[in-house]
Formats: sequence, structure tokens, C-alpha cells
Amino acid sequence: MLEAFPIPIQFRMPNDEWVQSDPSELGLTNAAFAAVRRGFQDGYAPVLTVSGGWRTDAASFQQIADESLEVLEQDATDVELVKRTEVGRAHAPAIAQSLAGTATYEGRRLDLRRFQAITGIVDVNDPIKRFVIIYSLTCLYRQSEQMKDEFQEFMSTVQVLAPSGDGDADREP
Repeated sequence: MLEAFPIPIQFRMPNDEWVQSDPSELGLTNAAFAAVRRGFQDGYAPVLTVSGGWRTDAASFQQIADESLEVLEQDATDVELVKRTEVGRAHAPAIAQSLAGTATYEGRRLDLRRFQAITGIVDVNDPIKRFVIIYSLTCLYRQSEQMKDEFQEFMSTVQVLAPSGDGDADREP
């Protein structure tokens, strides 16, 4: 369960190769959760993150998804949207997308892929107020087929938990 979110969510990692990590130790400043995938011998460990926050601006959900391109451009070049699919409803919008980019790390050129699910929960009393959650998995292109399957498995376990009757979200200690 993520305690950093006002709306509690829970999920399971796809297998035991995923190890929860401190986002700040990975250099991530905006993630509420991070996990690293062990088991690859090529010097790059895939990273799964969960981030999010309240949005009260007029940005469309497409524009919010476009912001992910800008975020990847901070660490990579040749960034492109590979595929995007809208999968949500009006009060629970969601977009699934995959991004590509090139980064240089320790003198090595890395061909990266990022799979994302961007979900929103709209306040029915104030539709401009939305809680947006971004689930991302970043890996190398050569890891992407396996990681895409693991990301889909991870996403199949995500559950948004019902808030308590007093308007505050239930939280585990």
C-alpha cells in the first residue's frame, strides 16, 4: 500500500526478481514507490515507479500524458511516443503508452523503452480536481518484450481502495 497518496492503492510485484528500492537512492525525486528488477547481466536493471498527485489545472488527459515525453527528455534524447491507447472512462480516465529514447550512461549508449499507465480519479463534485497516478517501467529495448509482460502483470494487480466514510482514505499503519 502506498501511504504517500491520499487515495490508497495496492499492488503486487510480478515476481520475486523485483526488489523495492528507495526512490531517492535511485535519483528519483517525484516517485512515491520504486522497484528494481534483478536478474539481468547486461549492466542495466529495469526500474518500476509509481508517482502521482492532485491536478486542478485545465490540462486534458492527453496533455497530461504528453508531459511524460517531457519528463523522459530530461534524461534522454530522440524521445518519441511509440504507442498510446485511451483505456479509461470519464470519471476514471486512463492512458496506456510506450515511449522510446536514447540515453548515455557511463559512456554507453542505451536504447530505452518506457511503458506507462496513466490513471486518473476525477472528483465527481469538482471535475477539474483529479488525482493522477503514473505507473512507469523503464528498461532497455532488448529487455522490452519480457518487461512489457511483467508490467502488464503488475498492472493487473493494481487496486484503488475505497476511502472510509468520513472522507479520509483508510490507511494501514
